[in-house]
Amino acid sequence: MLLNASYITILNTAIADVASVLTAFAADPLFAEKFTLAFGTTVSSEQFLQTVTALPQIEVHSDAELKGTLGAFSSQTQKIYLSESLLKEDSARLRSVLIEEIGHFVDAQVNGVDSPGDEGAIFAAVVLGQDLSEVSLEKLKQEDDSSVLIIDGSQIAVELSEPGNTIETALDFGTISYSLISPLAMPIFKQYADYVGGDDSDDYFKFTIDKRLGTNISFTAPTNTKLELLNDKGNLITSKISSESSSSTQIRENLDAGTYYLNLSTTNTTASYYNLDFLVAPPDNVTDSFSTPKDLGTLTSTPVSNSDYLFSYSYISLYDFDRYKFTLSQTSTVSFDLTDDAQSNTSFNVYNNLLVANLTNDSSKTSATSQKILEAGTYTVSLSGFGAYSSSASKFAPTAYTFTLSSVPITFSGSNLVVTDFTAPTIIVSGQSINVSWTVQNQGDVDANNDWYDRVVYSVDNIWGNEDDIYLAELNPNWYGNNLPLTPNASYTLTPNASYTLTENFYIPNNVLGDGYLLVKTDIAVFT
Repeated sequence: MLLNASYITILNTAIADVASVLTAFAADPLFAEKFTLAFGTTVSSEQFLQTVTALPQIEVHSDAELKGTLGAFSSQTQKIYLSESLLKEDSARLRSVLIEEIGHFVDAQVNGVDSPGDEGAIFAAVVLGQDLSEVSLEKLKQEDDSSVLIIDGSQIAVELSEPGNTIETALDFGTISYSLISPLAMPIFKQYADYVGGDDSDDYFKFTIDKRLGTNISFTAPTNTKLELLNDKGNLITSKISSESSSSTQIRENLDAGTYYLNLSTTNTTASYYNLDFLVAPPDNVTDSFSTPKDLGTLTSTPVSNSDYLFSYSYISLYDFDRYKFTLSQTSTVSFDLTDDAQSNTSFNVYNNLLVANLTNDSSKTSATSQKILEAGTYTVSLSGFGAYSSSASKFAPTAYTFTLSSVPITFSGSNLVVTDFTAPTIIVSGQSINVSWTVQNQGDVDANNDWYDRVVYSVDNIWGNEDDIYLAELNPNWYGNNLPLTPNASYTLTPNASYTLTENFYIPNNVLGDGYLLVKTDIAVFT
């Protein structure tokens, strides 16, 4: 049993609140009618107040020990059992569960045996003034809320506070509040285990979040079990169907502030055990997919920043990777800046098919900066990581991160000889000569000087430099002297934007056969 000073204070406050609610219920003019609706019999208001004045002992146990249920009552031990997580929720949820378990206790006192259905849930609904439709009431009357728990090593028969079969009777997880202020806290994690199938075909859960947050609902259940995420109107947002009982099925959604429902249902005729894990954490705003990364556009000298969250929850096999892409229009120096929460571990990797840049923040620092010269092209960024480690929870918190990218183009100076025109016949005959001409221009910003050569080859596959090339000729444009715009001296010079045209007759060797291409390349360094 878990009972500390803070739990005692919370329980005493909740019991006083419940006593006030039950006293008001006893004074309700419709008391007898509502009491009969829940328990199938009636007592006077005075008898009811005498019964609830002597409440059973209340014990607080771990969520695991209570199999995920928030509350239970055992007529065997005459005790109410509450989950530890329930005492950490809002007071309204604690009050609702206490009233339901007191309803199980009252049933044991006035009827001696467990009434059919979930009389505790019906009692809580009428006490708290909740309207039950005929369908909801009928389902509650048919529901089996009995179970067996292992408490302190002993098997104890109990009546559970469990999910209802309709939205109106959904098991309420209460209002969930999670702060997005760094450093981030541990995610809010709830677990529930129960049976579904046969006469109990649906289990409904309710929860409310106070801001836009990320939710992950995973469940392990027999084949053909469906989990639906519904909005506050009961309309479907998304759903998943389990494929096999040994694997976990997940729903991941970012949800805005509001109230939502979960419906776990099956058409299986036999009731089967399921586990439900419900996690609320920072929203995941960036895709995990390499095929559809978030596009940051073309980088310039104006910094581009992006912020989001990363997490690694190994205990439910949930890992987050954020993928981005950016484009460089020309070779540039790219600056990378990365910040994250204290004691976090964040990895920032840049790919262009292969890894070309990396930035890492380990737990000893919160910022890192790097620069890298990258060629023109499109690059993919992949981020992964997690926040500070909690020794008490034995888990890692999420982390917030921000990265900033900017680029400065690199301008190269030098000569750049380019073949801008090439004229040749479309049909050539082996063993004969042909007349060809081509033009070369210096498209660089520096004079081209010293000797260079223009080479002409025949190619079968239109690829320069491989084994099928047949050498035809190699010319030094300096041979043409004053016929070209070259400055004749010890080393000839072609100024920026200047060009020359060469015209020559070439002999076509007898081994040139079939279709092919004539290729010319300038700025060959060595005569061969």
